[in-house]
Amino acid sequence: MTAAIFTGDIVASSERAPAEVTDALRLIEEVAGRDGGRFERHRGDGWQILLPEGELALRLTLKILCVLRDRPDRPSFSRIAIGLGEAEVGEGGLAAGEGAAFSLSGRMLDDMPARELLAVDGTGITPLHQALLAACGEIATRWTATQAEALLVALDALGDAASPPRHEDLAQQLGVTRQAVQSRLSGAGWGTLLKALGAWEASLD
Repeated sequence: MTAAIFTGDIVASSERAPAEVTDALRLIEEVAGRDGGRFERHRGDGWQILLPEGELALRLTLKILCVLRDRPDRPSFSRIAIGLGEAEVGEGGLAAGEGAAFSLSGRMLDDMPARELLAVDGTGITPLHQALLAACGEIATRWTATQAEALLVALDALGDAASPPRHEDLAQQLGVTRQAVQSRLSGAGWGTLLKALGAWEASLD
């Protein structure tokens, strides 16, 4: 099975208190763990994740962006470079990991242009996957905190992309009305994101 290696760093971390950066990284670690990912912090504001099921890379990317945007006081963002392919981890942890996925991910983050935030390459990845990731990232920059909160709950409840969770169930989890959930998900681009997830995961499965 093709793994995905995520390498990232918090955008404009120098403008934030160390506690804020640590909190953002904690949120990323928590959401990665729920999807079976292995997280490690490195290089101060940097981080890495090993996701064994590489086809779920877009789904986890969206969740990471959600937890960082779901902060009405100080929303944040992270650069993320995703490499798909072979990945081997020994006693040295992710920082000493080997394989094409590690090499690609680290190199892409180092070479990422200043105005870009997301990148992906590796096994099975085509220009269409890269365009989908970029489009999803652009949508994410416009999320409000409440939209990101609703979207994260929806993504956590999502099984197959063709069978999204019911708004009634999400409303109960969020403690709001069904209409509020519908409004927030619509504003977050939920329908478009579901189509992107379905196409991405079917093509890499």
